[in-house]
Formats: sequence, structure tokens, C-alpha cells
Amino acid sequence: MLNEREESLFQLFRTTLFALALLLAFPVMALCEQPGIILGKKSLTVGEDFTISLIFSQENKKEFLAYKTYRFPDIPDFIKGRTVYLSENTDGTYKIIQYYSPRKSGNFVIPALKIPLRDKVLHSEETTIKVEGAAKPITFKPDPSLEYEPEPTDAFLVLKPSKSSVYEGEAFKIALLFCIANDNKSELTFIDLYEQKLNILKKSTPANCWTQTLSSPEELTVDTMSINGKVYNCFLLHELLCHSIDSLKISFPSMDFKVMTYSKAETSISIERKPEVTTYSSEPVIIDVVALPPHPFRNSAPVGNFTFTESLNKKETTTGEAFTYKFTIIGDGNATIIDKPFVRESSNLDIHSPRVNESRNKDKSVSKTFTFNIVAKEPGRFNLNDYFYWIFFNLDKKQYDTLRPSKVIIVEGESLKNTYIASNSDPFYNKIIDKVPNKLQPKQKDQTLKFFANLIILLMLVTTAILIFKR
Repeated sequence: MLNEREESLFQLFRTTLFALALLLAFPVMALCEQPGIILGKKSLTVGEDFTISLIFSQENKKEFLAYKTYRFPDIPDFIKGRTVYLSENTDGTYKIIQYYSPRKSGNFVIPALKIPLRDKVLHSEETTIKVEGAAKPITFKPDPSLEYEPEPTDAFLVLKPSKSSVYEGEAFKIALLFCIANDNKSELTFIDLYEQKLNILKKSTPANCWTQTLSSPEELTVDTMSINGKVYNCFLLHELLCHSIDSLKISFPSMDFKVMTYSKAETSISIERKPEVTTYSSEPVIIDVVALPPHPFRNSAPVGNFTFTESLNKKETTTGEAFTYKFTIIGDGNATIIDKPFVRESSNLDIHSPRVNESRNKDKSVSKTFTFNIVAKEPGRFNLNDYFYWIFFNLDKKQYDTLRPSKVIIVEGESLKNTYIASNSDPFYNKIIDKVPNKLQPKQKDQTLKFFANLIILLMLVTTAILIFKR
């Protein structure tokens, strides 16, 4: 039997051993990585590897084996390197590590990842990686003991016009798409997107066509399309809105687009990749142009499908009082081809030059509003279709068409046709200067007037001299 003092010492010794054991075990516990998705450094230099690691617990060994075929994300301008599988680690976890090598400096977005397991979901947030340093050429030293096999990629590059034939001056769109099959299994990486898209823009603009760029070199949008019964993810590389400026055919040359593809070699503990640049080319496209039929306004009439709206700020007015008329033309294509309506001069209405506003609608159509300030000089009932009209070539009817107003203005008061109208309170009269004639006079006429004026002055001088001499 231990006495009380010995028992107390024994309890203290046992407690000390237990605390020491906890202290020794703590570093090991701290080093044990928890299951999840681990991203590498957020700041690195060109040539330094970035990693994405999937960590599984012992209970998720089956998921670890299943995710050996997991496809890690393709990051633009990050060359996808080897994938390593680490099983039976000292901390009791299983790991899959994907290595990437940045090609250039910049900020790169790593998409959010989400991996469902049997008892939980592994996920990571979207992250931005900052890379510094000068760009370096791709260097790769293949392992001579391995046999690298290229993977077939179900992808193609295509120039896709909205129409194959247009009338002279008719608007159409053409897009350059890089399409990858939805069930494509091979890996590829976009490289030098911004620089390639700028080169495509320079090459894709025909000489006999007015063009407007609809896409941005800094953005990459993707849309799902069904092509020949197969689903593709199509990336929009470039899009133009075009108008022909003559009746000649419009030619778009073949375009090129480069991506990084990979040949693979698999071992028991890794997937090794051999990167190489692959160039995809599109077929050239020719758009046929149909000449417009003869018409007095053939060279100026816009081509397309147009409608219009109109409004008056009042239905009745008096002579000498200004009112406002808005004529809004709505159509597809280029707003610059929409000119103001034709205006018939009249002694009854004083119509000033319009203010112009334009906007693009949600359906990508264009609206252009012409706001006219008008002063009536005669009383009466005036149909505005007698004063305004707009001519265009209607694509639906395949003939020239005219937009005419339906509004009517009622004017009361006395006739002011022969009266000078001036109103300091009316801002519209500040613009009366645009009614002042500015027609150039013939130079010969000015010389004739100058001759006779000089002759009269000479006669007056001679007469004055004679009178003085006689005195």
C-alpha cells in the first residue's frame, strides 16, 4: 500500500506524462490536412508552379479512386502539367495534386470548384491569382521512358454569317466561333486570347463594307448550340455588324485560332502531359450582294425593316406659339444610316432643324428620335403627313417604302404670314438664324459692283476738283 504522500506523487507523475503525450501529439495533429480543396499560392512568378489539391480522408478512399479521372479546370495561359496521386499518406489522407505553369504575368481567375462526396461536399471559392515576371517560351522535357499519346479533340473554328446574301446597304452580322463538343474528353487551354482577338479584328474587316465591332477583346462569352444534332459549347471570339457600301461581293478570309493541346502518358501514380500549340482554321466566307432597284433615292435610302412612332406635345395651339413634334424611327442595324425625315417647306408652318437622340433597345434594335420645334403662322387644321416623310427600302416587301405621320395639329388665331414673329420668352426663336440665307454669290457679280462703285467715286472726285478750281 502506498502512503498518502507516495500516492500524491504518483498522481502528479501520471498527469505529467499525459500532458507530455498531448504536447507531443499536437504537432502531428496540426500537420494533418483536413479533407477539402486546397489552392496553391495566390502570388507567384512566371516559371513557378501553381497547384490545386484534392484531399480525401481515409473514409473517402473510394471517392479518391473514383476522382482519379477528375478533370481539373483549364486556366487560360496556364499550361496544365502533371497530375500526381498520393495514397496512404503519413497523415492518413489521400491526395490528388494538379500542377500548372503560368506563361505570362497578369491576374488570372480560378473558377469555384465543387466536388460531391458520400458524406459531404468539397468546395472552393473563385480566386484571383497574381503572376509577375516576363513571359517565357514553353520548354518541355519529355520522359523518354514514357509513350505520350495525343488525344483527339472534337472542336472546330467557324465563321458564321447571319445571311448568305444581302441587298446593297443591308445589315448583317458575322461571328467567329470556336466550338467544343459538350462531350469532348480531351484537354485544351486558351492562350494569348486578347492578342489573338485583336489580330482577328484587323484581318476580318473587308474593304467594301462598313463595320461595327459588337464583341470586346477583353471578354469571352460562351453559348450552347446544336450543330448537326450534336451539342457544342461555342466561344464567341469576334462579332461584326456589317453594311455593304457597293454591289460587289463581300469576302471574309480564313481565320486562325491557336490553343494549347496535350499528349498524355499515364503511370500508376501520375498523368504526365506533353503540351503543344494547335492551330484551328475556319473556311472563308463570301456574301453575295444584290443591287437595289432604280429609284430617285436609291443612293441614300436606308435598307432594312423599320417602323416609327410619333408624338405631339399638344393637339391644339395658336399662331405664333411653338409646339414640339417627335418622329422616332426604329430598326435594326447601324444608327448612322438613319437620317432625318424629309421636310417640305411651307409658308404655313415654320419648321426648325431637329434635335437628334439615339439609343439601342433591349432587342438590339436601334431607335433614333428627331424632335422638331414648329411655329404655326396660319390658322387651320394641318396634317403632318403633308410636311414629313421618310423613305427606305423595305426588306419584307422587297421594295421602297415610306413612313408618313398620322398626327394632326389644330391651329387657332390670326394669320401671321406677313408678320415678323419675335418672342424673347420663346427659346425656339433663338434658333431663327438657321433660316437666314447663306447662299454664296458669284464672284463676277461682286467685281461688277465694285467697278461701278469705283467709277461713281471717281466722278465725284473730278466734279469736286472742278468746282474748287472755278472758285
